[in-house]
Amino acid sequence: MFGTTMAKLVLIDISEAASEAAVTRQTVYRWIEKGFDLGEDYHPAFLTAVRLAGVYYIDPDDLEDFLDIRAEYYDDDGNEDDEDEED
Repeated sequence: MFGTTMAKLVLIDISEAASEAAVTRQTVYRWIEKGFDLGEDYHPAFLTAVRLAGVYYIDPDDLEDFLDIRAEYYDDDGNEDDEDEED
């Protein structure tokens, strides 16, 4: 068609996102609908998703970016990472 090419968009569903993030499906829904708190100085961070026919789909790159942001804020145990504070 007149020399145009279309990029192939790959999306994953909630179950795949939960498996990739090692969390429950409910946690992924919460990230989409309510986000997670980054503290009083920031707006919550939300996982970007599209909803088609009532089903959420997520771009794997968006999930990776979201998890990177979350990892900067939380430690491996899910607690706020207070690396700036001294013991």
